[in-house]
Amino acid sequence: MVMIPQLDIDAIRSQADIVDVISSYLPVEKKGKDYRCICPFHDDHDPSMRISVDKQIYKCFACGAGGNLFTFVQKMEKISFPESVIQVAKMIGYPLYVDQNQFVPKASPFDPLYKVLKTYFDYTIYELGSQEGQAAMQYLKSRKFTPELIEKFQIGYAPSSRMQAQYMTLKKLPVNALRDAGLIRPGNDYGSQSELIPFFYNRITIPIHDDRGNPIGITARCLPSDQGSDVPKYINTTQTPIYNKGNLLFNYHRAREAARKNHRLVIVEGAMDVIGLAKAGIDEGVAALGTAFTHEQMQLIRRLNVPVTVFYDSDPAGQKAAWKFGNAALEAGISFTIVHQSSGKDPDELFISYGAKAVHKAIEKTIPFVEFAMNYLQSEYRLENYEDKKKYAEIIAELIQKTMNIHEAPAYYQKLFDLTGFDFTNTQDAQKQRRDFLRFNGRGKKNTKQRIVLPEVPAVENGRFKAEKAALCCMLASEQFAQTFRDEIGYFSDERAQTLSLYIYRMYREDQPSPDHLMAEIEEDEVRNLLVDLIAEDPVISEEYFHDCLLKIQEAMITDQIEQLNHEIQSHPDEKHRMEMVMKKQELIIRKLELRTKKESQEWKL
Repeated sequence: MVMIPQLDIDAIRSQADIVDVISSYLPVEKKGKDYRCICPFHDDHDPSMRISVDKQIYKCFACGAGGNLFTFVQKMEKISFPESVIQVAKMIGYPLYVDQNQFVPKASPFDPLYKVLKTYFDYTIYELGSQEGQAAMQYLKSRKFTPELIEKFQIGYAPSSRMQAQYMTLKKLPVNALRDAGLIRPGNDYGSQSELIPFFYNRITIPIHDDRGNPIGITARCLPSDQGSDVPKYINTTQTPIYNKGNLLFNYHRAREAARKNHRLVIVEGAMDVIGLAKAGIDEGVAALGTAFTHEQMQLIRRLNVPVTVFYDSDPAGQKAAWKFGNAALEAGISFTIVHQSSGKDPDELFISYGAKAVHKAIEKTIPFVEFAMNYLQSEYRLENYEDKKKYAEIIAELIQKTMNIHEAPAYYQKLFDLTGFDFTNTQDAQKQRRDFLRFNGRGKKNTKQRIVLPEVPAVENGRFKAEKAALCCMLASEQFAQTFRDEIGYFSDERAQTLSLYIYRMYREDQPSPDHLMAEIEEDEVRNLLVDLIAEDPVISEEYFHDCLLKIQEAMITDQIEQLNHEIQSHPDEKHRMEMVMKKQELIIRKLELRTKKESQEWKL
C-alpha cells in the first residue's frame, strides 16, 4: 500500500473543505451554520445527512453513516484511504507527489476473472488486426471508427469458435475462470478430451468495465454478413459473479471525469451510441445495457451530481425507453432533460450522416420531461376518447406539479388546457404549487417513504452505553484518561466501543493522538460511525466528568452482576449455593452504595 506522509494528509485536510468535497458529488443545502443533503448511502428522499462545517464531518441520522471528507470520497468511489487522499488533493490542487509504483492492489477473489478477461481482450484486439478480422475492420472503418477510437474502447474481434478454443488451450487459461467470466458456455464439465465452447465468436467485441475500470464482460455485435432474423445483432455477457447488467453503466469509468468537467452526463441506448458520441468528441456518454434502469444505476448517475441529457432514438422503442427512464429518474431525484430531434437517427448514425456538429446541435436541443410526456403519451392515449383524455390530463398535471416551479407551471397548465380542455389552474394542487414544489426539494419526489434505520444504530441507548460513549470522549482527549480507564475498568460492554478503545490505545502507542488520524485507521464502518458520533457530541472534558463516567460504568457493571445473581438464586436447586449467592449479592449492594457515596463526596482523584 502506498504511504502518504502524515504532514501531507494533514495539510490536505486543513486546506480542503468538506462542504466543497461533498457538494462536488451531491446538491447540498445550507441549514443554519451547517449543511444538509440527501444521503447517498441508503435510499434517502428526505435530506438525512448533516455536514458540520466546524467539525468537518458528515453524519446521516437515518442510516448512521458518518466520517470526514476522506472517508466520504472513499465510500463514494469505493477506493482505499490513500487513493481518497490523492483524489481530494487533485480536487483542491494540492501538489502531492506519489510514486505510483508503491501501489499494491488489494487482493480480490475476482482477480482470476479480471485477469482472464484482460487476456481475452488482448487476444481479440490482436485478432481484429489479423487476416481473420479483416471483414470486421472494414465494417468499423465504414462506420468511421478511427484507430484511436478502436484503441480507446479496446474493440476487438472474436474469431471462430475453433480458433478461440485452440488459443485458450494453448495459453492454458483456467477453465473455471473462463466459465465464471462468461467466456465459455456453461453446463459442460469440460473434461480433458472435450473442446472448449466459446460464448462469443464471429463477432466484433467491445469490453465492459465496472465503475472502477475492472474488466467484467463483453457486448458483441455480429457482422453485417451474418445478420439475419435468427442471429441477434448484439449479445452481452450473461450474469456472472462480476457481471450484473443492472449494477453498471457502460463507459461510466471513462465518462465520470468528463461529466464533472463538462457538467453534463449524456445517456444513450447502447454501447455503439456511446462510441458515436465519442466520435463527435463527447466523452461523457453512458448507456444501460438493458431497457429498464435500476436503483443501482440511478445511484451511479446521482453520484456525479451533474445535469443529465437523455438522447434516445425517436422511434417508438426509443421513446418508450425515454419514458421509462424519466419516471425512474424522477423517483431517484435526478435532474434531466430529453433531446428533441425528429431525424430518427441515433448518435452514431447522426455522426456518420452529418458529422460532429450535427451531434452537438442535437444534444443542445432539449426539452423538459413534461413536454416530452405531452408528446409521447398522445400515442398511448386516444384524446378523442373522454376517459383516455381525462387520464392523460391527470398524468400530465401530476408531472407539472412535481417538476415545474411556480413560474414555469402556468404555461404548461395552459398547454394542457389547449390539448384537453381540462383546467387544472384552479385546483387545490395548483394553488399549492409552490409549497408542494419545495416539498419535492426540487427533485421531483415527494417524501412518502420512511427513513431506513440500520441495525448498527441503536434506537435507544441504555445508561451504560451512554456512559461508555462519554468515557471514550475523555479517552480521545487525554492519554491519561485512556490509561486510567484501562486500569480501572478494562473493557466496554458494547462491541463497537471496545473495538474503538483498542484503536485509541494504538493511537497513543504510535504517538499520533489525532481523531482525524484515527478516522483513517478505522476499517469497520460501524466503529467509524461511532467515532463520528463522539466528535459531534464534543462534551466539556474534565477530571470530574471522567470520574462521573467511571462511576456510572462501575455501577452499571454491579447492577448487571446483581441481576445475574438474582437469576441464579431463583433457579439453582442447591440451598447452600443459593445462600452463597445471597451473600455475594449483599456485598455487591454495599459496593454499589459505596460508589454512590464516593460520587457524592467527590473524593475521586486521578
